[in-house]
Amino acid sequence: MKVLNKILIPLIIITLFASCSVKTNKLMNTGTFMPNDIRLNQTMSDFELLGEGEVSVEYGRYLFFFSHLNLINGKEVARRNQTIINFSGSGNFSFTLLPNTKIRRAVYEMHVKYPTADFLVPVNIITEKQGMILGSKVKQTMKVKAYKIK
Repeated sequence: MKVLNKILIPLIIITLFASCSVKTNKLMNTGTFMPNDIRLNQTMSDFELLGEGEVSVEYGRYLFFFSHLNLINGKEVARRNQTIINFSGSGNFSFTLLPNTKIRRAVYEMHVKYPTADFLVPVNIITEKQGMILGSKVKQTMKVKAYKIK
C-alpha cells in the first residue's frame, strides 16, 4: 500500500499541474511622432471684429418651477420652432457660461446677422427680475461680439 501511495500521489499531483496553463501577455508600447499638445499662439490682431449686438429674452417663472417664454429679441416666440446655439469647444473644453437655453435661443439671431463669423463671444449678461406672488418676471439681455479669423 505504501508503494502505491508513493506512486499514486505524485502521479495525481503531476496530472493536476499538467492541466494548468500559464498565460503570458506582452504589451509593446510604440512611440508616436505625433505630439500630445499643439500650441497655437494667437493675438487679437489675428481676429477681425465683424460687429456686436444685444440679444434678449423675457420669460415668467411661476410657482418657482414652471417657466413661460414670452419674447425673444422683442418678438413673439414660435413655440414649435426652436433653434439653440451651443457655445462649446473641442475636447474637454466647453463654456458653462450659458446654461440657460432661453438666452441661447436668442443668440441664433446674431448667427443669422453675421453668417461669416467664425465664433460668437458672449461678453456679459444683465438679468432684470421683477418679483411677483409665487413667481417672477425675468428679462435677460446679453451682449455678443462676432469675430472672424483673418
